[in-house]
Amino acid sequence: MKAIVLKKSLFSEGSEILTIYTRELGKVRALARSVKSPKSKLSHALQTFFLTELELLPNKKLPTVTGVKSLEVFQNIYSNPQKASYALYALEVLLKSTADQEENSEIFDLFLELLRHLDVSAVSKHVCTDIFVLELLALSGYALSAKNCVLCGKKLSENVSFSNRRGGFVCESCALKISDALKVSNSVYTLVSKHANLQSQQKDFEEIDQEGAEFSAEIHRLVVSFAKHILERDLNASELLGKL
Repeated sequence: MKAIVLKKSLFSEGSEILTIYTRELGKVRALARSVKSPKSKLSHALQTFFLTELELLPNKKLPTVTGVKSLEVFQNIYSNPQKASYALYALEVLLKSTADQEENSEIFDLFLELLRHLDVSAVSKHVCTDIFVLELLALSGYALSAKNCVLCGKKLSENVSFSNRRGGFVCESCALKISDALKVSNSVYTLVSKHANLQSQQKDFEEIDQEGAEFSAEIHRLVVSFAKHILERDLNASELLGKL
């Protein structure tokens, strides 16, 4: 089965537990025995972010990796600390927002498209990772109310605010009634409302990076605040991105 390696944890001397995301099973854990041995044929292909073809042997506790083939290694992400930071941010949200063994091929495809984009893109600011987070949360059941005011239902166009507690945007009048409503620039609202509940591909991520470059910091603050509210957990990688 095709799988993206998300995380590796030491299990015993020479062995690791892998957290992977597959099209067929969603997020699962598997045991890679003796993977740290110099003679291991599995080691090189089981790196974080790698797209692999895995062979798993079922087991009562954890399936065991018996074979692996690298399909895409995303070398440019590994060699560029800035690209790696964006990829780690996306990966952290994926790990914290998905349950084990819940199949969701759309999430698998979305993450793979993001990795492919980050690997080849030449821009320095990847606003697309924040849009990815919103799209990922939408696929996980936390879609934003973006086109209409989440309180009164009025169609939105400008002078809008955002509320984490209400899960979306609110009009100017309703914002006065919500304690956590924060004013959002028209440019940020336009970009977020256009993409938040879609499932972007590489070409879409390229457009997002171009459209959002000038207000990337504002988008990042909005998305991280919303993600933390939904997940009820801190996002360590987002702090690094805020300094880029």
